[in-house]
Amino acid sequence: MLSKQELLAYAKRSGIDAVGVAPAERFRDVEPQRNPLSIFPQARSIVLCAQEIPRGVFRGTEEGTLWTRAGRLIGAHYMYTLARFLEDEGGVAVPSSPMAAERWPEGVVFRTGSVAPNVYPDLSYAMVACGLGEIGYCGLLLTPQFGTRQALGLIITDLEIEPDPVFTGTVCDREQCAKCAAACPLGAIDTSKTTDVTICGVTRTVAEVNRQKCLYCPNGAFPDTTYSEAMPNRLTAACGRACLAHLDASGKLEHRYATAFRRREPWGLDLHDI
Repeated sequence: MLSKQELLAYAKRSGIDAVGVAPAERFRDVEPQRNPLSIFPQARSIVLCAQEIPRGVFRGTEEGTLWTRAGRLIGAHYMYTLARFLEDEGGVAVPSSPMAAERWPEGVVFRTGSVAPNVYPDLSYAMVACGLGEIGYCGLLLTPQFGTRQALGLIITDLEIEPDPVFTGTVCDREQCAKCAAACPLGAIDTSKTTDVTICGVTRTVAEVNRQKCLYCPNGAFPDTTYSEAMPNRLTAACGRACLAHLDASGKLEHRYATAFRRREPWGLDLHDI
């Protein structure tokens, strides 16, 4: 069995900052089209990787001077490098690289009754199952190290790797905070309508987010092309930056800075303001 210490050493050499591991059994009940085991049924371990996004990537949008997208997925080079390290250990390692929605359906159905091509693993499920973090109140994924500031990547392997426990901690203050909802000028996050999301026995309350409003958000959201029903990328939007600023100032995160991220009152535009 590959130890977690060995895996983390490989990850650091690949340019990845944090990893979480789940045994394949934790994914057995995930729907086939979102299940990494549909890609590699013989897999024994699912590895979720996180790469820190510098606060400076958010700076231009925070100041209203430069719209810079904070990528939610780790670049393929880093994932392929870690996959090659894992294959040097004697297994097979499949890095998951989601395709842009406009390219669907690229795969050809060749096996009747089997899962269709273009499987897109559920990173929200993997975040909890692999012990890396949780789903925040507004649906953003959070880790104890960086809060919202990480890109994610997935590797599916038949190596047996020392697993992490399911994440049961709390990063988000949820209803007691709700700064994400209060920060949205479009009112896209409805705190009166919530859903309980349960992953591997862990339940978290998530507010309803109006996807249509987010698609037209002028406050730093970007379209997501990973799959057709995806929410826009809201990391640099008003809600994402409010969460970042709160977690940054609260001292809850393991990775801390000497200076505060938020330096002045935040700005925000409704659609009628533009």
